[in-house]
Amino acid sequence: MKKLYLLPLFFFASFSNSFALEKNAWNDFEGKIGTSEMRISLFLFDDGVIKGNYLYKRYQTKIEITGHLKGDEIELTETFNEKETGFFKGKVISGDLEMLEGDWNNPSGTKRIKFKMTLATICSGSYERRYSDLYGTTVEVEEFVKRLKSAILMNDRRWVSNHVCYPISVVVGKKQLEIVDPKSFSRMFNVIFHPKFKADLPFYYWANLFTDGQVAVFGSGQIWINNKPDDGVTPLDYCIVAIHN
Repeated sequence: MKKLYLLPLFFFASFSNSFALEKNAWNDFEGKIGTSEMRISLFLFDDGVIKGNYLYKRYQTKIEITGHLKGDEIELTETFNEKETGFFKGKVISGDLEMLEGDWNNPSGTKRIKFKMTLATICSGSYERRYSDLYGTTVEVEEFVKRLKSAILMNDRRWVSNHVCYPISVVVGKKQLEIVDPKSFSRMFNVIFHPKFKADLPFYYWANLFTDGQVAVFGSGQIWINNKPDDGVTPLDYCIVAIHN
């Protein structure tokens, strides 16, 4: 595991660049289809082909998408369980904020819903490995995060405390805690993962996490994840390296 330099949380805020979409990178947008909140992650290849997925905040299930970008016009087809379940057609709007706007249609064309999304982050991992500097595949990293999310919600102190890199500096509100071992972490569990955090946790996306190469970031900067120090390719031991709650 590389040495980490903790950055302020605004590092993860929305930003724009001079291009409609960044090529050979993951472009992550957040917004709504109708009234439903969602996050869509698009990887744009050099030839304009797009592959990716999206999740509704409420349901937290990945829906695969493929399509293309031509100029500022974007068309995407979604598939679920190997069936086409909908189509996006719209435009990429460049300005103070990069945006996607348009219509989603069901396969029969009988249902049309407006969508509007704003660029949240850009991640430079490859299509095959979003978290390029972490050992393991995209699926393996995200399955760990899904398991972590479940463990916190179920108050599984033992599992969570055994997946922390010690010593760890934990920030809760304006207070900084230095925790040196699993026993101390377990004792402080309900302080670290306080009621407000647990109430919001079900709506944190477990997939399409922001990564700067060194870490994968869960939530809006609350939990940072890496491999354990001196890990080899096997086993793929992931751990929490920073918490800002």
